[in-house]
Amino acid sequence: MTARNPILDTDSYKVSHFKQYPPGTTEVSAYIEARIGAAYDAVTFFGLQMFLKEKLAQKITSSDVYEAEALVTAHMPGVPFNRAGWDNRRQRTHRRFADRGQRAA
Repeated sequence: MTARNPILDTDSYKVSHFKQYPPGTTEVSAYIEARIGAAYDAVTFFGLQMFLKEKLAQKITSSDVYEAEALVTAHMPGVPFNRAGWDNRRQRTHRRFADRGQRAA
C-alpha cells in the first residue's frame, strides 16, 4: 500500500457516489453544517488552504488507481469503482505537473 493514496482518503461508501450524478456532470458542490442535537451547535470553517495544498494538489499516479481499485473491489464486491474517472484525473494531474516542470508518475 502506498503511504498516502489520495483516492482511498474517504469513507468507503462514497466510492460509488459518482453513479448518482447525471451523465455529463462536470461540477458538484457540498456544504457543512452542525447536526441537530450534536455536541456543538456551530461549525467553524478552518484550514481550507492547508487542505487544498495537501490533498487537491497531490499527484494521482497509476499505482494509486490500481491500488484503490483492488482495495475497493475486495472490500465491497459489486460496488462500482470509477476507474475511468480516476484515470482521467490522473492524466489531468500528470499534464498539470508536467506543465510546471515537475515529474508525475
